[in-house]
This record gives sequence, C-alpha cells and structure tokens, in this order.
Amino acid sequence: MRALLVIFIALAACLLQACAGPPRTTKVTMRDLDDMATIVALNLRNSDWMTSRDSTSEQVVVAMDKVENLTDDIIPSGEQWAIMTKIRTNANMVRIGREKAISFVIPKEFLIHAQQSGNVDNTFADLRSPTHEMSATLRNTTRSIKDARTDVYICEFRITALATGELKWLDTFELKRQAFGLTFD
Repeated sequence: MRALLVIFIALAACLLQACAGPPRTTKVTMRDLDDMATIVALNLRNSDWMTSRDSTSEQVVVAMDKVENLTDDIIPSGEQWAIMTKIRTNANMVRIGREKAISFVIPKEFLIHAQQSGNVDNTFADLRSPTHEMSATLRNTTRSIKDARTDVYICEFRITALATGELKWLDTFELKRQAFGLTFD
C-alpha cells in the first residue's frame, strides 16, 4: 500500500511539472529587473565618465525620473518607478556611490509630495541640489508566429548634466522574452 502511495505521488509530481510547460507571457519579471540593475550598474562603473572618478571627486547628485514606457505593454506608474528603484538600490550601484562620489535621489515632485503629506519634514533633503538627471526609455519589438511570441525589450539609460545639458553616460540593456500558447488558453 505504501509503495502504491509513493508511485501515485511521483506520478502526480511528474504530471504537475509537465503542466507547467513553457512560459505563457512575455512580460518582464522581477528577476529580469534585478539582472538589468546589476548590468547597468557595472556598465556605469566601467564607463569613460566614471573611470577617472574616485571617492574624493566632486560629489555628483543624480535626480532620477521614472522610466518612459514606449512598449505596447501597460506598465503602471508604480512599476515604472520600481525599475528605477531597482537601479538605485542595487548593491553594485550603492558601492559605486561610495567609490565614485555619486548619489541618486528621488525627483523634486516626490520630495514635495512627501513634505506636503507629512512623511518627511520640510528641511528633509535641503542639501539635495542635483547636478545631473537620469532618465530611461523602455521600448519593445514583438514577433508572433502561430502560438509563439517573442518580445525584445530595450531599455536606454541616460545621465545628463543639468548645468550644460551634456550627455555624460548612455547605456542600453536588451532583454528577450518568449512565450508559447494560444492567447485564449
């Protein structure tokens, strides 16, 4: 009887695994965002702009903006901010901040909202003074054949000096997602 139970459980596990099948969506996952944040941070660290900087360099303060979504996916504002938060809080980016005298701050509109709602006092971030701005644009290209779909996402990151408008850093991250199945499944 016990052997029969073990065989039944093993068979059920195999069937469940078979049902999982290939991915059914091409949406970007949190794992994708983690990978993107790590690669973007490392690319920034190795950029021409950062190689000459060290912890004694003049402080750079980068105000971040949410990702501009030019994909055919609906990405709520909170998720657009989440992408930039992943970049800002990535362990590699935090390390770069210490080693290269660069910090990333939230945009002024969020600061004002936080002060007005009482989440922070009015003197919070008085010394913020951004010197640069970081923006990003997310695009995708879709290819569908029968019951397969492939989306290639490209996210372009830019850091611009606020005083001069000079582009200091540009990087792109590419991600390919595939899904299989009928849309009405």
